[in-house]
Amino acid sequence: MPLGHRQHRLSSTAANEEAVRTRIMLTDVSQWKDASRAHGERFASVRPACTVVEVSRFIDPHWLVEVEVDAVTGSGPS
Repeated sequence: MPLGHRQHRLSSTAANEEAVRTRIMLTDVSQWKDASRAHGERFASVRPACTVVEVSRFIDPHWLVEVEVDAVTGSGPS
């Protein structure tokens, strides 16, 4: 599950180290282990609070997962 696809968007406003909370939305919650593994790889150094939820669908029917990231700018390591 490629979380790196959205890395550019996160990098434009905050570093991974500034993430304090994430939400993983899946159209098939049985895929939570793969999503959690990818999330753990991306955010291993900060371990933000995380919620996983199942949604019925996204606007684009090809989308399987959406990740929201809340970050506090300036909260990462100096």
